[in-house]
Amino acid sequence: MDRSGGRSAARMWAGADVRHRRLALVALGLIAGITAGLATAAFAGARRTDTAWDRLRDATQASDAIVFTSQAGIYTDDELGYEAFAELPYVERVGAFGLFYASSELGEASGFLSSFGDWLDGVDTPRIVEGRAPRRDAPDEVVISRPSAGSLLAGFGPGDVVRMHLLTQEQLLAERADEPEGPEVKFEIVGVMDSPFNLAAIPSDGDIYVGPAFRERYGAGLAVFSNLMVKLKDPARDLPRLEAEVARRYPGRGVPVYDLTAAGKRVTHATDLERSGLQLFALAVVLAGLVILGQTLTRSVRAAGDDVPTLAALGFSRSDRALALALPHVVSVMVAAAVTVVVAIVLSERFPIGLGRRIDPDLGWHVDLPVIVAGAALTVIVLGAAVAWSAWRAAHTVVDETAPNRAGISSRVAQLGLPVTVSTGIGLALDPGRGQRALPTRPAVIGAIVGVLGVIGALTLAAGISDATTHPERFGAVWDVEAYVANAVTDDFRAAPERMAEVRGVDDVARVARVSLPVGDIVTPFYGVDDVKGSVQFVLLDGRAPARGEVALGPDSADAFGVSIGDDVEIGSGGRFRVVGLVLLPTTPHSSFDQGGWMLPEDLARATPDGQRAALGEELGLEARPTQQELEELLFDMGGIVARFADDAPVAATTARVERAVGPDVVIESSSGPADQQNLRNTRPLPLMFALFAGALAIGALLHVSATVLRRRRHDLAVLRVLGLTTRQARACLAWQATTLAAIGLLVGVPLGVIVGRLVWRAVADQTPMVYVPPTALPALLLAVPLAFVVANLLAALPGSRAARLRPAEVLRAE
Repeated sequence: MDRSGGRSAARMWAGADVRHRRLALVALGLIAGITAGLATAAFAGARRTDTAWDRLRDATQASDAIVFTSQAGIYTDDELGYEAFAELPYVERVGAFGLFYASSELGEASGFLSSFGDWLDGVDTPRIVEGRAPRRDAPDEVVISRPSAGSLLAGFGPGDVVRMHLLTQEQLLAERADEPEGPEVKFEIVGVMDSPFNLAAIPSDGDIYVGPAFRERYGAGLAVFSNLMVKLKDPARDLPRLEAEVARRYPGRGVPVYDLTAAGKRVTHATDLERSGLQLFALAVVLAGLVILGQTLTRSVRAAGDDVPTLAALGFSRSDRALALALPHVVSVMVAAAVTVVVAIVLSERFPIGLGRRIDPDLGWHVDLPVIVAGAALTVIVLGAAVAWSAWRAAHTVVDETAPNRAGISSRVAQLGLPVTVSTGIGLALDPGRGQRALPTRPAVIGAIVGVLGVIGALTLAAGISDATTHPERFGAVWDVEAYVANAVTDDFRAAPERMAEVRGVDDVARVARVSLPVGDIVTPFYGVDDVKGSVQFVLLDGRAPARGEVALGPDSADAFGVSIGDDVEIGSGGRFRVVGLVLLPTTPHSSFDQGGWMLPEDLARATPDGQRAALGEELGLEARPTQQELEELLFDMGGIVARFADDAPVAATTARVERAVGPDVVIESSSGPADQQNLRNTRPLPLMFALFAGALAIGALLHVSATVLRRRRHDLAVLRVLGLTTRQARACLAWQATTLAAIGLLVGVPLGVIVGRLVWRAVADQTPMVYVPPTALPALLLAVPLAFVVANLLAALPGSRAARLRPAEVLRAE
């Protein structure tokens, strides 16, 4: 038959096969398309997760830096001089937020209001997630950040009203805060908002945000401590210029500039993990599809292989026979490509997930053309290649089943003297055979290993996430409560350390000083600790605690200063300090837990510049600049007192005892983990989803090879039955086949899964950063062995039952 005639005949034969099997071919395409569409949607979701934070910043015109003047005791408009910053050529826009104080029907309250420029109306514009934005001319309409169960506004939302009586700045500075002297206001909540400000800059939970209209009506005289929000034209280039300008305008005051691009990592650490999780999830779907659908597609191509000898007798060349077998599956490939596009678009509404979904400013259906086109194209290429390869192999008609063969696995196992059911089952699991008796043993072994590896690795990663989200000390939170005073230092506050030390259930008590010190033009918080009872030490990631003339730095600050352990860094007026450790520090609204430094109290006072000393003395009403020893005490008076409870002490009851011990003038605040820890909770479902699909991959591989045995090895099983194999033993052969594959998967997959899971978790810990503790999913490891064997044998039960019902005479006569 000539070439053109062969192709025409192949197309005719393929057309007849399509008419005969059209539903099966379409169904195969649908399954492949749904699988590819899910993977494509997950990849597109990962891309959107990766850009969600930047898109939210763009949508809300988020600021790039905060000039924390309130941290340096600068309050009056004359001292602030914010107008000068608006005129800087590298500044795009500015605005200032003020923290206001009030009494309310819910108790003592505070909130944020626009105190200067374009804040909340051009800079850090809220993204409304429920309700609406306040009207520009309505001073009493407000929005709130999303409240949690423990916040003051828990249960409040659009339509609710909060009555507040505000304090004036004069009375607050004069320490007359008992009775508010400012306006009484009825705030109507009209919306719930999210923005980079309340998510990363100063994480807030159920706080009130009051717009410029309120400032215009009530702003004069209110107790508002302002801080400038600056949007830069080029943050990477212009932030150092802004830091230098702040140092020049407020000389010697130690005004910190908070880099909000760096602060964004409170969010992006979690979204990076979500992005990676979605990518791994998509990869698991792809792997499961390649194993399960690839085998199904191969079986579909070979289903027409019985006609190959007939086609060969009619004069079809091998390429013509392969074309005849492959052409019907063009239907499956085209259906799969179309379904991939549709499913990817429909499922796009479900992505991103977790925190990425919360911050995405544009949820809904999306057509990510690069990803969708790539997904559809890869679907066509992969399925087409699988069809072509399977058709070419199936088109080979000459297979000499009786040709001499090297001793296979079955023969070697039989020499061990194992029972026939065991040796036969192991042979069925590992010996691929040849020709029409070939079994997909290699894909089954690989699928079992990869499936177990994926499950154990994912659950190990999930164990690391669970450990980190339940242990704040992994992020440097080393105490349970902190005591401080809102206004002037009182006798009760000075007596609080000894009183707290006597409380039942309190193991450790310390005074903690915090002061912002310049390192070049960068102003950074530094801490000193004075132990009162026991020992309260910050968490070291590397190195050791500082001695005299030494400092331990947060990892982010060490990077910003360009130093590492063993280097020297010049801090404030204290000269050069040797860096001896990397440390995690307290999380505050003004700095993250990986920013700042830890030094001895005497070094902390020595490094405080003269201008800051004078400002502290002036703020506290001292007649002369404080001495070194006086400054140490002042820093601790302006700091806080922290306590760590015994491991078995009930937190709520012990906190209540501490509150009674220190008296009403001292505020007791429970410690909470940083936003990074809270956000990490959103990623916990991802490893579980990955484990689910990895398990599906292993199950699909086992199911396919078990089902294929009856079609490919019917002759072998029939011969064994003639030789005396009982029906029970026939079932046992299939059970041992599945058990062998499960055992290999466990032996290789479990240790590799633990290693891979720990490597991934270490990468997450180093990036965050946090203390790395090797995770172990002990329940999963204990259940893995029995569960794997139970599942494998359940999957082998049906093929085993069918093998037991084989009629040897009919099988051998047909062969």
